[in-house]
Amino acid sequence: GAIPHPKPTFNDSPMTFLKNRYEYYLQKERGLSPEAGPRYWPYIQRFLLERFGDKPMRFCQLDPQNIDHFILSHAHKRTPKSAQLMVSALRSFLRFLFRFGETKRDISTAVPTVAAWRLSDVPKYIKAEQVECLLDSCNRTTSVGRRNYSILLFIACLGLRAGEIVALELGDINWRTAELTVRGKGQFRDRLPLPQSVGEALAVYLKNDRPKCSTRKVFVRTRAPYRGLKGSSTVSTIVRRTVDKSGLNTP
Repeated sequence: GAIPHPKPTFNDSPMTFLKNRYEYYLQKERGLSPEAGPRYWPYIQRFLLERFGDKPMRFCQLDPQNIDHFILSHAHKRTPKSAQLMVSALRSFLRFLFRFGETKRDISTAVPTVAAWRLSDVPKYIKAEQVECLLDSCNRTTSVGRRNYSILLFIACLGLRAGEIVALELGDINWRTAELTVRGKGQFRDRLPLPQSVGEALAVYLKNDRPKCSTRKVFVRTRAPYRGLKGSSTVSTIVRRTVDKSGLNTP
């Protein structure tokens, strides 16, 4: 009783109700992962706010001109990949509206595509000795340093994506056969060999540094509340800070 207990807040706004409906549709009808909705929604919310503002959302008033104006206003400010995600989100949301009779016609076909040709540029990379320098810059005398070192080894030795590292769970590691189950995009799962160097660094982290907690995620926050890493951006931040600390001039 020393600290007043905050009253729980409940957001019953039309925007929140629409968001919950849309994310339920993505998971239950489209079979997408729970991460798809939060990735799409910021683009959809911005589109709706620019189109309707504080007025009621009348989806029957949406037309191809609204879509073109929004995409032309924002696509040039983003990378091709980010712009592709934006148009994918809009296309998905407009299909959702048509599916539930919110619009009289399917205007998702009016969403243009974004050109992003694969292998149009020389791939960016760092040399093997730079990778070693990056790994050596981790301070393995601390819990945070040992955790980050293990994460960097997964990237350097196995080429895992940031989202795959965040999704790793304790049951995905088979120590007896030295195998790792990777949860990839589209709910696919693949098995990869667990190299000795990666396994040794991971074992040190799990035995000495991973806090006791209820989550099954492999990599956990170092400060309470102890839970899995929030998302891919956390892994990107770890990599970026390690690069800055190492002093490397990377692409």
